Amino acid sequence: WNNIVRVESESKVKITSSWPSKVEIHRGGVFAKLGKLPKESTFEVQTPTAIASVRGTEYRAVFKDGETQIYNFSSSQVFVTSVDGLGNQAGESTVLTQSQKTNVAGAGLPPKHPEVMSLAESQEGQLVQSALEDKVKRVIESGRLGKIQSVSDLEAMKLPSDSRNPKGESRVVDSRRREFKSNSTASKP
Repeated sequence: WNNIVRVESESKVKITSSWPSKVEIHRGGVFAKLGKLPKESTFEVQTPTAIASVRGTEYRAVFKDGETQIYNFSSSQVFVTSVDGLGNQAGESTVLTQSQKTNVAGAGLPPKHPEVMSLAESQEGQLVQSALEDKVKRVIESGRLGKIQSVSDLEAMKLPSDSRNPKGESRVVDSRRREFKSNSTASKP
């Protein structure tokens, strides 16, 4: 329960690698709370316009209307690099420190200079962090334990794709359909 990724409603996300961890966002967003990544590992979120790489942090990545937005909610750094139209890194990384945000307006365009998040954006991040911590606490108190204790265990679980799903994609649906709202009056997810 040290590393959690929350996929926002109405998102289309693909896990492309478990080691090193890579997630592609085709639409929507994720909130990552990464407290203890395995030694020498990284976690990357890629959109059609940017890559956000971290070693351990709490951050949000969103891809909407052709633009990527990245928000850093912890003291660890987030490295944001733009990508070209083929998904390859393009240019230098922009580093986000705590309470900073940036966006990448299109493929091949550099990330904008980091800015301080608004009070509403910071508060929304705190709400999501609290909700995740509460959920983890309830899961631990209930006695549930993660069954995957290592990356090698996860790799061993890879299932072959079947004829109904030739791309091997996983479909996850959150029946609550709650959106991540960027305002201070939003309710807990």
